[in-house]
Amino acid sequence: LHYGIVQPENGVDDVFRIVNLVEKPAPEAAPSNLTIAGPGPVAAFCRREAAHAASTADGARAWVVRDALAKLAPADAAEIRALLAGIRRTPGAPNTSAAAATAAAFLQAGRGATASRFPLT
Repeated sequence: LHYGIVQPENGVDDVFRIVNLVEKPAPEAAPSNLTIAGPGPVAAFCRREAAHAASTADGARAWVVRDALAKLAPADAAEIRALLAGIRRTPGAPNTSAAAATAAAFLQAGRGATASRFPLT
């Protein structure tokens, strides 16, 4: 299984029971818009992100990847952990994620807002 579309038992809430999984369905045959990925693509994604973190010394990215290692097969986790050896978060270091770049572009264009403008309640 590389990916599939799940069919929830009832409505979708924070937690729900999956009653069916259709592997790589045609769009018109998909039972929902909820996707599940198998371990192969997830490990490949983590490996790619770890390599990027190592090549840019991005400790923030390495920290996020390390957080996912518990969910991977032990051999994959060990390989990725080795790629991240010595990469640590540094206070004030720039974030190299695409999400951070997009957020910065929105702010520079005057289209974003800082969190202080929208307090969490």
